Amino acid sequence: MDMTLSKGAIRVYETLERAGFRADVVGGSVRDFLLGLSPNDFDMTTSATPDEMLSVLSEFRLIQTGVKHGTVTVIADGESIEVTTYRTDGGYLDHRHPDKVTFTKELKDDLARRDFTVNAMCYHPVYGFTDAFGGREDLKNRVIRCVGEPALRFSEDALRILRALRFASALGFSVEEKTAKAIHKLYPLLRDVSAERVYAEWRKLLSGQNAVAVLSEFSDVTAFLFPGAEFSLPTAFASNDFRLCTLQLLWQDPNRAAHFEEMAKRLKTEKSFLDYGVSILSQQNAERNLRRGEYLRLCHTLGVENTKDFLFLCDLSDGENRTEIFEKIIAENPVTKISDLRLNGNDLQKAGYKGVAIGRLLEGALYAVMDGKVENEKSSLLEYIQSI
Repeated sequence: MDMTLSKGAIRVYETLERAGFRADVVGGSVRDFLLGLSPNDFDMTTSATPDEMLSVLSEFRLIQTGVKHGTVTVIADGESIEVTTYRTDGGYLDHRHPDKVTFTKELKDDLARRDFTVNAMCYHPVYGFTDAFGGREDLKNRVIRCVGEPALRFSEDALRILRALRFASALGFSVEEKTAKAIHKLYPLLRDVSAERVYAEWRKLLSGQNAVAVLSEFSDVTAFLFPGAEFSLPTAFASNDFRLCTLQLLWQDPNRAAHFEEMAKRLKTEKSFLDYGVSILSQQNAERNLRRGEYLRLCHTLGVENTKDFLFLCDLSDGENRTEIFEKIIAENPVTKISDLRLNGNDLQKAGYKGVAIGRLLEGALYAVMDGKVENEKSSLLEYIQSI
């Protein structure tokens, strides 16, 4: 079975091979191919040293930010291809980055430093697949297993703990027993991982097909990442949107908005996600029998899409159909904003009103229209305002 490489990967491979070096595609692209998926990118490993790579690949645009650790990013045919010299890693005093790397001429040495067996395989167009640690068997058995001793792998780089959970979630795999035991023991090492990297893995984990099973088995890891929050684990997530999944987990937490805000700030999420979650979780659970005006007030506060998400979460908790009702109301193009009123600040100024009172009066008029107390016509709105 031959693996099809991208144009850029073929060019980089052929350039290195013509110069007398070996180059293999390695890691995720090989795993995905063997799973019958289409690889998204092609990382490579090579016997060429960093200096030799810089010389041999000089016809390409090269990004050298990782060259100290043996990695050069090659831009070929519009692709970014990371090419790394065979290497072994030294100690990991910070539980994240190797203190030093040693370049080697042995391909197996390079594969031995990788995190999981399913990511420690490579492919060469002539020599075929190299699988020194049973990755293909683990793919067949649908398990995530560390290369070598799990405790050592996680002590070296604590981010691998979340990567194991993310791969198990995304691929629908289980975590091998020794690997799982090491995760349960060593997850406190995640405190040494940057917030940004934790957040990136969390997003991918929640979006995976096996997320609920993984979170259930490793609830201690989730509790460590989000201290104080009361998670309510569903039988299944109702969406593959990680934002909704996060809110669904927190939905039964009495202090859900505060705990979400604390989590979002600690993980340095995008401000848009912070604002989204706080605005929705700050709302009280909707009553079962909302009136039309109450739906419109929610829409005024949250906007159309966020109101849909809020009602979706409410419906999940009790099986009601508020979302469907709201969709019908919005389809009628109702008044939900002050700018929708057929009366504006200039009209009120002409009628003798001044200052901040104008804004308050317009908001009151908006609510009155939403509640069906007055028609959205200038004369009716003026008459209503004058009456109050």
